[in-house]
Amino acid sequence: MESPRTINSPSEAQTLLARYLHFEISTDLLIRIPEQLLYAPPVKQVLKAAKARKRLFSYDRETNLLRIRGMSRPVHDAAGLLASEFLTSAVSVGFIPPELRKRVLLSTDGHIMTRTRDPGSGSKKLQGWTKYPDTSIAFRADQLLPMVVFETGFAERYEDLRNDASQWLLRSGGKVRLVVLFKIDEDQRVLQSSQKSHDTRRRLRKLVRDYGNDFVKTKYGIESHDDNGADISDAELYDNIRVHIELSDWMGPITARLELWELQDGTPAIRESAVVLPAPRTPVNPKIKITDIIPAASQTEHTIDPHQVHELDLDFYRELLLEGVRSQAFCRAIQHLREDPEPIDSDYIPKLG
Repeated sequence: MESPRTINSPSEAQTLLARYLHFEISTDLLIRIPEQLLYAPPVKQVLKAAKARKRLFSYDRETNLLRIRGMSRPVHDAAGLLASEFLTSAVSVGFIPPELRKRVLLSTDGHIMTRTRDPGSGSKKLQGWTKYPDTSIAFRADQLLPMVVFETGFAERYEDLRNDASQWLLRSGGKVRLVVLFKIDEDQRVLQSSQKSHDTRRRLRKLVRDYGNDFVKTKYGIESHDDNGADISDAELYDNIRVHIELSDWMGPITARLELWELQDGTPAIRESAVVLPAPRTPVNPKIKITDIIPAASQTEHTIDPHQVHELDLDFYRELLLEGVRSQAFCRAIQHLREDPEPIDSDYIPKLG
């Protein structure tokens, strides 16, 4: 993936954000923007409107990265479903003690982070910012403690994902004990090659004829009639599109791996790693320790065995991830077939005529 686009003016930021937020894009928008531009009236206005529409976004003061989350993130969401299954299983087998099961829960709440002091600011205070996990296993104490954080990078630079792990471990005041990273990559070259093939072009043209709106049909030179209801979307139309799309026309081959990060002698380090896709011949499930989930004070209070571990079910995650890939292909097909008159440039939209 290329480096995040750098924005240097309020008008440029407003235009890009407004266009992105107008469409139901399924991938995140990640841009690098100086913090002072966030307070410019045009940018504040569009972000305020996004917040009112329940769009999730976060700003990392340490790297100046603004992330707007996509409307639908099926590939990303697979990790959250895995975390949910892990917690359910951990409770059912007694890994989470019965008396603590209502204190351990999943959360996407943001948490205040610190950063290193800016020597040029003249301030001795550590400036905070709120960081949001994809999901976390949190412990209810005097405050909600994000003990284990799950972060997914799909078509995202590994350096950015690794930086997420470092920030959670170093900037959370010792609250986060473990970060589970999922690095997912799509082979765009294979996808682009597939999109140029005769079979893909033929299939897409048929999809446009059967399910495209009037605007898309006109682009393809397919006759459209105002009274044929082509611009009306309903559940039956979406179900038909889902059934008739070919996965390889919309998604390139996926590879995925997982890493567990923790602090070792005060430095973020990989504790364990595993290949997810393609599935290895001898798969091994990573293990989460009970001490990753239960704070030290509660471990003593409830006589926790510090050697207890519980596995992340990677076979189940592979199922979830492949389902997410199929859903992502469907989202891309919908965005193409039901395109609005002002499209956003996209790497995955087939350049077919």
